[in-house]
Parts: sequence; C-alpha cells; structure tokens
Amino acid sequence: MDTLITFRDAVIHALKKVSEYNRDDMVAPVAVLWTDKDRQWERIIPVLKNHLPILTLGDYLPETRIGPAYYLCCMVSRSLDDDQIPDDETPIIYLPGVSKQEIRAIEECPFELQPIAELQYRGVMWVQRNGRDWTVPAFIQTTSGGLGIEMAGDQSTRDALQRSLPRLLDEPIQKLKLRAPLRAPFFDALLTSDEHRNILLWLEQPDDYPHKVSFEEWQAFCNICRTKYHFNPEKD
Repeated sequence: MDTLITFRDAVIHALKKVSEYNRDDMVAPVAVLWTDKDRQWERIIPVLKNHLPILTLGDYLPETRIGPAYYLCCMVSRSLDDDQIPDDETPIIYLPGVSKQEIRAIEECPFELQPIAELQYRGVMWVQRNGRDWTVPAFIQTTSGGLGIEMAGDQSTRDALQRSLPRLLDEPIQKLKLRAPLRAPFFDALLTSDEHRNILLWLEQPDDYPHKVSFEEWQAFCNICRTKYHFNPEKD
C-alpha cells in the first residue's frame, strides 16, 4: 500500500483486486458485491464512480446507475442497450444499508434482495478476511486487505472520520502513516484547514458563521474548539 498515493487510490486498488482470478482454473466473477450496513462509504460513492463501474441499490435513477435489484442484474448481464459496462470490467454492486448476513442465504433474505443475493455464487464479495463487512475504520486499521494504520477507537474519532471522509480521499497514505495513531483532531483538521482564521470569522459573525459552512465543517470546528481551546462555539 505504500506505493499508492492517496486514500482514494487504496480503496480503488482494493475493490479492483477482489475481482482478480486465476484464468487457468476459474471463470471471471460476474460482479463484486459490496455490503455496507451502516452506510459508512455512501458519501464517497459518487467520487469512486468516476473510477470504477459501481452500481448502487436504491430508487430507480439509471442516469447515475442507481436502481432496484432487477435493474442491477440487467446491468450485470449487460442486457440494457443504452448503458453497458465494458466486458473487461467487473461491475461493483454497492449495497447501502445491507449486510453480508442479510444476503447470505437466498431463501431467507428480503424478497427485494433475492436477485442480487444469487450473484454471490457467481461473483465475489468485498469483505474482510473474517467475513465481516468492510467498515471505514476497519479498512484503515486492518493489515490484511487494508492499510494497517493505527487509529484511536473512541467514538469521537470515529465520528470525526465519518464526517471528514470525502476530504480523506485526497490524503497521501504516507502522511496517514506518519500521523498515526490517527485521532479526532487529525480528521477534523481536514475540514478546518485554517482553524485560527475560522475562529476569527466565527468571533466576527457568531450567528452567521454556522450557516456559511457545511454541517460537517461546523461539527469539526466545534470539536476542535472544545478539545483544543476549551470552549464550545454552540454555547459560549
């Protein structure tokens, strides 16, 4: 993983690698199933779609390759004339709100998921070696299949990681390793690159400032103020 430039590169590499197979004694997997029960990866899927043939389970929005199970199966079989995934690419089916356990047994999984559940026998699943779904913290910390970077396990750090995830995509892997163990202030700093300037802006317009930044940026700003400067912008 050290040769990979950014966190985005690492995720793309991992998703591509899972579909690799021995051409001498195996057939190509028809799809990669990516389960994400807690929707931890959902915010960066639009970015990853620029690099990977990702299909997403959801309401029917074919222009963004989002749709119900039967639409996704048609995409996998390449039976839709107006949008086809190249034959040399393996479709990745992203399943927000769905766990591996839910689709493990076809006869027991929800009816709307059964067409997709069948694909696990003709495709592969992107899961950890222990069979669990890949969470973002697990991908960062796990050595086998992940980055092997130490990260604090407290809830504050996990919350900061989740809100900063889109910004984390561009962070160099080497920088993450050097800053380990990764903690909440590191992730919050990705959203508040100039904290002193931000504090001055807040002091100047305390009522308006929260509305001029995103919800995630405001939460990161508040967390930095509480932990580093010992005041709460929402109350003080």
